[in-house]
Amino acid sequence: MIANELKNGMVIEVEGNLYSVVQPNHVKPGKGPAYVRCKLKDIERAKIVEKTFRSTEKVTAAVLEEKKVDYLYRKGDQYYFMDLDNFEEVIIDENFLKEKKGFLKESSPVTLLKYQGKLIDVLLPTFIDLKVVKAEPGVKGNTVSAAKKRITLETGLSVEVPLFVNNGDLLRIDTRTGKYVTRI
Repeated sequence: MIANELKNGMVIEVEGNLYSVVQPNHVKPGKGPAYVRCKLKDIERAKIVEKTFRSTEKVTAAVLEEKKVDYLYRKGDQYYFMDLDNFEEVIIDENFLKEKKGFLKESSPVTLLKYQGKLIDVLLPTFIDLKVVKAEPGVKGNTVSAAKKRITLETGLSVEVPLFVNNGDLLRIDTRTGKYVTRI
């Protein structure tokens, strides 16, 4: 494919590294050839870089394999998942998951992204419902104010929530931002 076809979310290979296109900017100057200035996210290092391509330059699109799995349990620093196609266990190290481990609840579905057989990313559902296990009691009358408090969820994740949230409440959390969405 050519650089002029780059769109947000595509995964490309540049100089042996995989990058996700964050923001393609197609530029057509009045003088000179058109070009595409892109913000790319290095998938392995999670760094944002800028790269400029001529609009007719060939770019290698990465063919990614998606594998649907369910999170089973954690043992030490290993996280166990079950492949939904062949029921085999997939083991992922805690260091690979980083902050995503706070959104893993038993039996929750996730998608593993692989490139040439190598795991490159774990995609979480956009929202996940988690139970509050530790919260200071709210003060009556503070249900509408913008005041916040920090609570702990069943996975160990800590988030800021409105004061009316209590122990045992079920909350919807946005996995992209790690923020409270609503009480269920």
